[in-house]
Amino acid sequence: GQDGRWQMTHQTLMSGNDVVNTGVSSFHLEMIRLGSEALERFPKTEREISSATVAISSQKFELIREKIRMLKQEILEMSAVEENADTVVQINFQLFPFMDLNKEKK
Repeated sequence: GQDGRWQMTHQTLMSGNDVVNTGVSSFHLEMIRLGSEALERFPKTEREISSATVAISSQKFELIREKIRMLKQEILEMSAVEENADTVVQINFQLFPFMDLNKEKK
């Protein structure tokens, strides 16, 4: 909107699977920042924030990536047919290499 706040103009807002555009990257950075603030802004009953750090193969990495994409698609489909929306939520998925175990073994 003109006051600098986000304004809902469509039922869903999403980015593609592989972000290259700097505007979209900036959007993701802002949503990640807001997600970290949500830890203090909202009680546990009003948010779902969790994480897991696991050791996996590169093949499992690709499988997890695909599962995230499928879940995102399911959520988008649910939103597209929602007739009683009463809130807007942000859902962030993050999957990234955390530690290279091959380098750690040397």
